Amino acid sequence: MLTECSQTELDLGSSGGRRLVGAFDGGAITSNGGVVLLAAADRAIGLSRRLAECFTDLRFADAIRHCVPDLLRQRIFGLALGHEDLIDHDALRDDPALVAVLDKPGGRLAGKSTLNRMEHAGKIGRDRHHKLDHDADAIERLFVDIFLDAHHEPPSRIVLDLDATDDPLYGAQEGRHFHGYYDCYCYLPLYIFCGRHLLAAKLRTSRVDSADGSVAIAGSLSRHRGGRSIRCCRQRAVGDGDNATARRRAMSSVSHRDAGFSVLELVIALTLVGLFLALLAPSIRFGQRAWELSEEIERRGATPAALQFLEQRLTDARLLLTPNDDGSTSGSFYGDRDALRFVAPQPPTTRLGGFYSYELKIVVEGAHRRLVLETALRTEEAKLGPSHETVIADRVGAFALRFYGRPSVEGAPRWSEAWHRFDVMPDLVDVRFRSETDGAEHWIIVPLRAR
Repeated sequence: MLTECSQTELDLGSSGGRRLVGAFDGGAITSNGGVVLLAAADRAIGLSRRLAECFTDLRFADAIRHCVPDLLRQRIFGLALGHEDLIDHDALRDDPALVAVLDKPGGRLAGKSTLNRMEHAGKIGRDRHHKLDHDADAIERLFVDIFLDAHHEPPSRIVLDLDATDDPLYGAQEGRHFHGYYDCYCYLPLYIFCGRHLLAAKLRTSRVDSADGSVAIAGSLSRHRGGRSIRCCRQRAVGDGDNATARRRAMSSVSHRDAGFSVLELVIALTLVGLFLALLAPSIRFGQRAWELSEEIERRGATPAALQFLEQRLTDARLLLTPNDDGSTSGSFYGDRDALRFVAPQPPTTRLGGFYSYELKIVVEGAHRRLVLETALRTEEAKLGPSHETVIADRVGAFALRFYGRPSVEGAPRWSEAWHRFDVMPDLVDVRFRSETDGAEHWIIVPLRAR
């Protein structure tokens, strides 16, 4: 049973001598009254009509209820009114203001599915549902044509403003990426304006540079086909961009001007050059000082990285026993005061198995002595492959090795200048040398792991 309402209006008091009432007999009401002004502007410049000429309608003529111009007007007006999602048109198709400006009184406008097929005009021929095709080049030329039609005479100077901005996304749309500057998932469309006129718009993913594609788009504006382009402004066409889009190639592709500079431009250029040199001078002094320090370290001979490498190899030393032909056994760790031989696994960075044989020794070259670590790959037969040398220190004077442990089976641990035991390694290895350049003494004491 339907509810019987005995009250037809609500008394809300009075204001200025007039009664305020709430009633429910207002009929169809809309909040989109601004679409009337949009429709008048569209009729003045013929935007939707001229845009519809860039489409090809392959639908059956007798079955068409919504022509291409009406579909474009409905979608464009909806966007201007703040309805970006196509699903909004399930309600907008019955909006009295939209119905009125599209001249369909008593009827319904297109639904979201029909508008969706128009927006996917690029899928023509893929299935039986897409019957609308479009000419992308013609659509791009339309923006320039509208701009040119707005001027009775070619302007003496135009400024093309290149701007990239964010288009935030709130779902898993195709091509979405997180942009660090805008701190959101978004697209990064590129716009080119001349004053209040839009000349070009390109939808892009946000993972590209802000100026990506600006050279091609700006260049196409000056190569506009059909005998009309921004070159009709014969005097000057200047490119303008913010920090994100101002690239020399992009600016030069649209800038056409007479040779030479004005006095003001020359003064500004000289000022910028002076500021640049003032900022660059500390960097040059810092670079010179860093170069001098690197040469000083090289002259001293021992580098921290080389000593660290030697310490790491010694720390990883392993004791391997190798049988000899005469039945005896040889160990892999052997050292005296002037040289040291040991075996260690390959560094973890190589991600390979096996062992390297190392020999720490002095190599004499002319009047100078170098401390080097000779490295060779150890095969399964305990043979050595090709070797290479790592320079631990250059121009070395005095050099000595010491070993701490039990040099013999009997006796207490002590320091000794040689290690000839094959069944055990020492507990500590002391490496000392003196630089010939400045007389500085370097040393490391490395504990060996018992293996």
